Amino acid sequence: MKPDAAIRKLVGEFRAGWNAHDAIRLAAVFADDAEFTSWRGDHVGGRVGVRAHHAAVFEGILRDSVLTIDGLQVRPIRPDVAAVDVWWSMTGARDDAGALRPPRRGVMALVVTRSGEGPWQILIFHNVEVPRDAPGPAQGSGPG
Repeated sequence: MKPDAAIRKLVGEFRAGWNAHDAIRLAAVFADDAEFTSWRGDHVGGRVGVRAHHAAVFEGILRDSVLTIDGLQVRPIRPDVAAVDVWWSMTGARDDAGALRPPRRGVMALVVTRSGEGPWQILIFHNVEVPRDAPGPAQGSGPG
């Protein structure tokens, strides 16, 4: 599988884990030594930390959330490293008081890596929420 297609599949598996509210499945696409920063600035380290963070939010404010991938751009850096921008939208998120939030949008900035012929994994994950009327992904950058 070409790197671009494999990375798109990786992002698809992240989305599938999210929409199943399955922290174990979601965390499986992260490297053991990953770093994760949420849109709120929460920072956790390692696949275990990513799993624990998502287990908590999937039981709370994101228990009814639905994540959609609106665009994806892969920029190879080396044969084993790529930068990936993922534009997303979400419905069903709740605020801390439990009230339904309006639909949300954002961008995930990822660094993905692979060792040899092993699978691509997320090493660095930074998430930013953007205003709903902010410009979206570039033309032709859809999830493919």
